[in-house]
Order: sequence, then structure tokens, then C-alpha cells
Amino acid sequence: MKRGALRVLICAVAALIFFAPAQAAKKPAPKKELTELRARIDQLKQEIESAEENKADVLDGLKQSEQSISHINRSLHELTQDRQDAGAALNQAQQQSNQMRARIRSQQALLSKLLYQQYVNGSQDAMRLVLSLQNPNDIARQVEYYGYLSRSRVTLIAGLRNNLKEAEAAESVVREKHSELAQIQAQQLSEKRALLQEANARKTTLSKLERQIGARRKQVAQLERDERRLTRLVERLARVLPPKTKVKPGTRPAPASGGFTQLKGRLKLPVAGELTNRFGGQRADTGTAWKGLFIRARTGSPVKALGPGQVVFADWLRGFGNLIIIDHGDGYMSLYGNNEAVLKREGESVTAGETIATVGNSGGNAESGLYFEVRYHSLPVDPLQWVGRR
Repeated sequence: MKRGALRVLICAVAALIFFAPAQAAKKPAPKKELTELRARIDQLKQEIESAEENKADVLDGLKQSEQSISHINRSLHELTQDRQDAGAALNQAQQQSNQMRARIRSQQALLSKLLYQQYVNGSQDAMRLVLSLQNPNDIARQVEYYGYLSRSRVTLIAGLRNNLKEAEAAESVVREKHSELAQIQAQQLSEKRALLQEANARKTTLSKLERQIGARRKQVAQLERDERRLTRLVERLARVLPPKTKVKPGTRPAPASGGFTQLKGRLKLPVAGELTNRFGGQRADTGTAWKGLFIRARTGSPVKALGPGQVVFADWLRGFGNLIIIDHGDGYMSLYGNNEAVLKREGESVTAGETIATVGNSGGNAESGLYFEVRYHSLPVDPLQWVGRR
């Protein structure tokens, strides 16, 4: 064998043995405070329910079915995300498996060449070189090259065995991800069947209570109770969150100047639709003032977060149906009511424009749309101040 060919063969063996693909980075650890925050919010919900001024209400007949519809939709939303993640993991595992198999094929081809050279040269390589009466320096170099090849062959075989084990492990991951995707698809089908049943149950309940719900919407006292309930919820949520600027009871706080405040006038409405009622306008049914906006929109349309923040409430509330509240800091909260489903959980962080819910008419609302408020230290402010011109 020529000296140059030997060098090339040794370099090829070294490259296959010592250069392996990089490993994936570690996943970030979950927040420790999340469980504690959710426990405080759950306690707050129980306190509000026990303090209800009116223990029975016609809307309570819708509560169970509307909560179930929201929970199932959120589960479907999370399953869709899980399916996307599992699909991405499957693709990555498949790529790793393919790369490993290609690496194994290269190692097998190289090992085949080494074994062929051993067969051609026989087992007396060193003795044959000595008896060939060549230059002693050339003989020493050739013997050293053959030593390299022998050691490389042993290392290559060991590396090949390890790569075969890794390839099997990668293919095992591929099989697991295929199984996981199949389970997710089966669960999605089950959830969709359950969603259809709950939607039919709500439709039946709604038709039975339609007259009573219509009468309720015209009662000023009921609307005032709903408003007090919402205000009480926002005030108590502020107390379970990290400390903020203290404000004396009954006084309007000074304007904030933090990060969220700087976004004023540059944000977008949470949903695309028709703005049918404005902040401060008179309600047609009762004559009371609107504390927020009502945006008529198609059922199932995505509801977007006004700005970055943390979800501090995601549940059903009498008068507002499936409600989600986001704390933006600086004393500001945004409220999104009458949703078909809330897609986020308490404690989750959201970004501006991220989908957090879907439009509906839960809570006895007459038409499909989003009820939207912005509050500063529990006091309602005009949400349109935060929206930029289009």
C-alpha cells in the first residue's frame, strides 16, 4: 500500500471517530411561584362565590356547560400545541436517526477497506517489510503506519458499536413520538365529541332560559351587582399579586409612567370586529354607562392580548361568562369577557397580540362578541386611549 493512501485512510478513520453531532440544550425550569399564585387565586374565587349577594341567578344554569366548553376548547388548543411539538421532536429524531445511519454506513465502508487491506497484505506485514531489504527508515515509517491502522481499526469497531446503539436509541425515540402523536390524535377526537355534547347541552339550556335571561339584561340592579362583583374581583386580584404602588381608598391614583404606560396609543384592539358600544356611552337596555367596549365579532374568532403581562384570572364569572384578566403591571389590568373559551391558565405570561381566548356569547350575552375593559388600580378607563390610529 502506498504511504499517501495510508495517511488518507487514517485521517478518514479519525474524522469519523472523533467528530459527533452536538447535543440539545437544556430546557428552562418552570417558575416556582406559579403553584402558589394559582392557589391564592383559587382561594380568591371561593371567597367571591361565598360572598355573592344573590345566591341564585338564572345565568348559573349556563355556568357548567359554558365552563366545560371553555375547558375542552383550551384542552384542544393545548393538544394542538402538543401535536406540533411532538411533530417537531419526531422530525428531529428522524433526522438524528438518518444522520447516525449515514455515519454508520461510512464507518462500515471504511472498516471494509481496512479489513480488505489486512487480507491483501496478510498477517506478516512487519516481517515482510524487514525481509524486503528496503531502507530501514522507510521500514520504520511503514511499520508505524501499520500500527496506526491496527489501532484505528480497533477504535473504529468500538465506535461503530456505540453508533449502532445510538442509532437504535434514536429509532426508539422515533417510534415513541409516532405513538405519542397517535395518542394525541385519539384524545383530540374524544375531546371534539365531548365539545359537541356540551354545545348541545348549552343550546338546550339557553333555549329554556332565554326569556329569563332577556329580562335579566334589562334589570339595572342586576347589572350593578355584576359590576360590583367584577370590581371586587379586580381589587382582590391586585392584593394577591406582587406589591404595587399603594393608593388610599376612594382616591384616584396618580398616572403611572412605567413600561406598559409607554405603550399607550400604540396598541391594537383585541379582536377584529364592529365596535358597537364605547366607554362612557349609555346602554340601550338600562340607560347605565358602559365601563368598557363591546366589539361584535364572529364566534370562534381569536381574541388577542392588548399588551404583555400575566394571566391572573381565567374562569367563568356571573354576568361576564368565560372571563380572562391580564395584569400588565404599573397598576393596569385588561379584561376580556363573554368568551366562548379562555385558552390560557392563571400564572401564564403572554405577549402583545398573543391569542388568549376565542369570541363567544357566554354569560347570557345577546350576541356574539367581546366585552373589553382596561382598569387602572381597579378603576375603569377608556380602552381606546391605548389603541393607535389605523
